[in-house]
Amino acid sequence: MAELHQALGEVEVARQYGQQALALATELGIPLKAECEVLLQQLETSEGDSEI
Repeated sequence: MAELHQALGEVEVARQYGQQALALATELGIPLKAECEVLLQQLETSEGDSEI
């Protein structure tokens, strides 16, 4: 869901889904955690670019 909202330009919604996914992946100890961290980093970067 986070990637879909990122593609739609809905950065805040994407971040919320990404944070939820990261929390679940961390709690469950699954490899998806790394992908979530990368996505959240991309969202932070893209949001910083849009504020300029």
